[in-house]
Amino acid sequence: MSKLTDFLKLFKWDTTNVSDLSSQFNIDKSLNENWDKIDGFAEALDDRTTSNEDKISKSETEYTELQEDLDALTIK
Repeated sequence: MSKLTDFLKLFKWDTTNVSDLSSQFNIDKSLNENWDKIDGFAEALDDRTTSNEDKISKSETEYTELQEDLDALTIK
């Protein structure tokens, strides 16, 4: 019986299983589905990174605006 990896649940052949060893290679199952999962995982990471970068940029802008407001209020 074939296996799945622990984290991404990618398909892999069980080389200790006679059935897997004697079965015909399936490109869709062995390669295409795995690549789609990897690509989807990478896209999700990219989305999270972009989202975090946007939050940091917004925070930096807000900080700068608050600092400018504080500087304007400071009596010189």
